[in-house]
Amino acid sequence: MSIFVTGTDTNVGKTITSGLLLKKYAKIFPKIRYWKPIQTGYPPDDDGKTVQEISGVSDEFILPNLKFKHPYSPHYASELENIKINLEVLKNQYKEYSQKYSLIIEGAGGVYVPLTRNYFWIDWIQELHLPVLIVARSTLGTINHTLLTVEALKNKNIHIIGIIFCGEQELDYIKDNRKTLQEITNLPIHYFDFFKEKDIDPDPDHRIISFF
Repeated sequence: MSIFVTGTDTNVGKTITSGLLLKKYAKIFPKIRYWKPIQTGYPPDDDGKTVQEISGVSDEFILPNLKFKHPYSPHYASELENIKINLEVLKNQYKEYSQKYSLIIEGAGGVYVPLTRNYFWIDWIQELHLPVLIVARSTLGTINHTLLTVEALKNKNIHIIGIIFCGEQELDYIKDNRKTLQEITNLPIHYFDFFKEKDIDPDPDHRIISFF
């Protein structure tokens, strides 16, 4: 099976989380692969390369993707290059890859980032029946952003694996952010600070592994 890694916003830690998951499970599952279907802002942004650096895997673990040079939402970045994102091609790519591999799929931004003017990541996730791991920033504003993401996924009957908070963790209000969201959502919650901690385990309770 496969998982979809989404964020409550851009730059919240999806790529870091994906890299840590690949690092943990690549040796256990030699057929696991990382796939970011659409990369914008390339170059210099290259999340596949970042995932590879974090995980230490070889090139074969990073699947090819669509790349656009402007660092904007996929729908707009593609329009600026006069390229239409073919949704059927993306779906068929997933079907082809998923027959051979277990996938860590990273979206661009959050679930309501548009791929075209009338089609969003959340539509793609729903059509392909993908379980979702939510990555959220740990700081101020995360309660609202995370609850909106959870509500959007639940309204589409999309399975939520859990929530990972990436960033500063020790301040009292940040600890209460986690406590509050766990009480409201009743979802599994994990957290780490990638820039302060070593030997981070992104799946300590082995919830994510069951989807590979």
